[in-house]
Amino acid sequence: MTAPGTAEATAPVEAAAPVEAAGAAGTGPFDAAGVDGFVRRLRGDFDEVHPDQWQIDWRSIPSPFRWYVDLPRRDLPALSRAAAAGGPDAAAAFAAAGPLGRLGMLLQGAYGLTGVRWYPEGIAKSSPAEPTPVHRNPHYQLRRAVPSGGVTYPAECYVVTAGTAGTAGTAGTEEENGLDAGVYHYDAVRHALAVLSAGRPPAELTPPEGGVRIVVTQPLWKNYFKYGDFSYRLGAMDTGAAVGQFALAARSWELRCRVTFGVDERRIADLLGLDPEHEAVPAVLDISLGDPVGPAASAAEAAPPVGRPRWLGESVPPGPATGTRRMHAACLAAGRPGRPVDLPPVVLPDLAGQADVELPRPAGRPVSVADTWSRSALGEQFRGTPLPAEVLADWLTTVLAPLDCDVTGERSGHPGPGPDIGTLTGEAAPTHARCLLIARSVPGVPPGAYLPHPDGRRLTRLAAGDFGPEVQRSMFADYMNVGQAPLTAVMIGATDPHRGPAGPVGYRTQHLLAGVLAQRLAACAARDGRSAHPVLGFVSGVLDDAFGLRARGLTSLLLVPVGGYRRGLYLENSLSPLATRAGDGSGI
Repeated sequence: MTAPGTAEATAPVEAAAPVEAAGAAGTGPFDAAGVDGFVRRLRGDFDEVHPDQWQIDWRSIPSPFRWYVDLPRRDLPALSRAAAAGGPDAAAAFAAAGPLGRLGMLLQGAYGLTGVRWYPEGIAKSSPAEPTPVHRNPHYQLRRAVPSGGVTYPAECYVVTAGTAGTAGTAGTEEENGLDAGVYHYDAVRHALAVLSAGRPPAELTPPEGGVRIVVTQPLWKNYFKYGDFSYRLGAMDTGAAVGQFALAARSWELRCRVTFGVDERRIADLLGLDPEHEAVPAVLDISLGDPVGPAASAAEAAPPVGRPRWLGESVPPGPATGTRRMHAACLAAGRPGRPVDLPPVVLPDLAGQADVELPRPAGRPVSVADTWSRSALGEQFRGTPLPAEVLADWLTTVLAPLDCDVTGERSGHPGPGPDIGTLTGEAAPTHARCLLIARSVPGVPPGAYLPHPDGRRLTRLAAGDFGPEVQRSMFADYMNVGQAPLTAVMIGATDPHRGPAGPVGYRTQHLLAGVLAQRLAACAARDGRSAHPVLGFVSGVLDDAFGLRARGLTSLLLVPVGGYRRGLYLENSLSPLATRAGDGSGI
């Protein structure tokens, strides 16, 4: 479900105020059976996902942004044109900036504002089932480089640094280029850091030397008003897209980015001044900026507790009896901080070594930050223009790139059960959420469902035929012509990751990884003037049966139709001249 929603700032409400009282279903963490039922329910059709009489709570629309209105702010330098452009010159331009400039570029490139979209006729789309607009008032949206269901942007970014010394010779004074040790929140609207606590950060938050720690949080209420319990699954995908964009930005500047999914959520939330019952901490990123530690950083006084500073943008949180709250509570109870997240890999031993199609040798063009900023089209009405095989091969070099993270089995010689992943899929290949390609109009690739090899060139066919009608039939509603897209990527994973050692954290992490893959594909498509539109409003079972996934213990996690597109009835303008010019949607 990707229809955009309105977003306006609201006054804070009591964090403990539930939207519904505990009922016969109970409250507290789901047990194993409850987790299993919740997971299966969210894979069903619309009526299974949403209870009778459910409707969007338009009175509880939150802001997609969080503002700490009483705290001091530190303005950040803007991303430079040279650093955004990509290639060796971009990495050199990034390295030449001062410490504060590098941090500003990272945050703006990964999760800053990229554009403004204006809907003169309102925001609700027409469809054969609902041919007239619902919300007729003119509306505008602030956009980011990542896709987000309902334009809610559920992820929030907190920044922790041990302090960096200023760099002489760059713009401004040495002091202006450095950054004091402390805990901050990234204010994307102002491109600034809100200072939560100045001083040496707690050990649990301190990043490795020379780097910065990005703590990604996910308020449960951010998209709950619009999607109900379905927001739990959608929020994980959206947060994964944000993680993926940070990793893409880091890669474009040749920075190491390490992602940790197995964290102490309660402790970290408390240190950030957040309520762990209402806000998840699904991922922590350590990104090496090469910053020299400030001379007084080690001697700095310990940062005082953040407390609970006032901020704006909140909405009414899900009640304690909702599936969202109970699944989140189950993750808190099942957390294993400091231990890897165990996920069953997606491997097909019976097809090992089989290659039914070989794509052309890719050009190997890396994705720049400017490329990711060109993503503008919703692409709800696709053109059937064929997608060249060489373009697909080029995309796969980015989509299938490794992700440095704490999920077991990502590399050869994994300690988990089953065959060595390196022998089946190649060292460092993403294996826990994989990209299944549904080709309809890719010259040189007969219509069918294919699993790409790690090299991005060889494809193994799981099923033959045109699956456009099945993809269309799986949708909750016919508001998009996904069945006519020349290519659809289906992110797939193990059916029951929550039954493994990581429990519900494994389920959430699987969806985060699917979001990472979706963002990579969306960035590649945007660079080449096409649309890749992630869609979660579909019935998994329809596709699982069509592609033979169910019998293999696999399931469909996310749809991403790709191709040329017809623009919607909106106007859009980039907030930065650095963005690569968006394509015209022709797909040619």
